[in-house]
Amino acid sequence: FVSSVERLYKEQRLLTASVKAFDRINKMLHHAVVGLWGFFFFVVFMVVSGVGIDAFLFPSISIVVSLVVIMGRTPGEFFSAASYTMLFRPFDIGDRVVISQPGAAPVLLSLVVKKVEVVRTHFLTANGELLLFDNNMLKNMTVTNLSRSGPTNVMTVVKVPVVTPSEKVTELVDAICMYVGTKSTDWLSVNMLFPTTDFEAGHMELAIWTTSAHPANELGKVYGARSNMLLFIHAYMQSAGIEYLKPASPMHIKSEEMQAFMQASGAAAV
Repeated sequence: FVSSVERLYKEQRLLTASVKAFDRINKMLHHAVVGLWGFFFFVVFMVVSGVGIDAFLFPSISIVVSLVVIMGRTPGEFFSAASYTMLFRPFDIGDRVVISQPGAAPVLLSLVVKKVEVVRTHFLTANGELLLFDNNMLKNMTVTNLSRSGPTNVMTVVKVPVVTPSEKVTELVDAICMYVGTKSTDWLSVNMLFPTTDFEAGHMELAIWTTSAHPANELGKVYGARSNMLLFIHAYMQSAGIEYLKPASPMHIKSEEMQAFMQASGAAAV
C-alpha cells in the first residue's frame, strides 16, 4: 500500500511539472504569434492611415531582413523545436527514453527527462550526468519512450550441453515454466525454443522469451527479475547434474613468445 501511494504521488508530481513546462512553452509561442500579428496590423494601420509606403514599409523590410540575416536559422529552429515539443509531445518530464539515429542501434540508453524547454531538453543519464539535447536535433532522431511502451519482452539465452539426456532437457524446460508461473508479480508469460546447436562448442542454445509484468521504464525491476531467473536456472542445472564443460581447444602462442620460451628452456637445460 505504501509503495502504491508513493508511486501515485511521484506520478502526480511529474505530471504537474510536465504541465507547467508545456504551459511555459505555450506562453512563449503565444507571445511570438501575438508579436507577428501586431506587426501585421501595424502595417495595415499605416496603409489605411495614408502613410506613404516608402516612408515605413521599405525601412521596416530592411530591418526585418537585417534581423533575419543576423539571427540566421535561429527563428526557424525555434518554431521547429517548439512545434515538435508541443504538437508531437514525444515525452513528458520523468519519462525514460532511448535515443538513436534512424535505423541504427541505440547509443543513448536509459535517459530520464528532467526538464523540457522550447529549444532544448534536459536528460539525466544512468550515471546521473546531465545531458542537453536540442529539440531541433531530436525531431530527426528516433525516440523510444519506455514509459509509454507496453510490456517488455526479455530474451535470455542458456547454453545446454549436447550430451544432456533428453529427459533432463525436458525437465529443465518444465522447471523454467513452473518458475515463471509462480512468479506472477515478475513475469506474465514465457516461450522457449532451441534456435541453434553448436556441436564444435558442445552446447545447444536455449532461448527463453519472457514477458515482464513490470513497466518498461522500471529497468531495475525488469532485469532484477531476469537475474533471479538466471540464478534459479543455474541452481537447477547444478542440482540436476547438467554441467557445461568447454571442449579443449588448441593453445595459440605468438612466435616471439615461443622463441623466448625455447631460449629459456635451453638455458635451463644447460
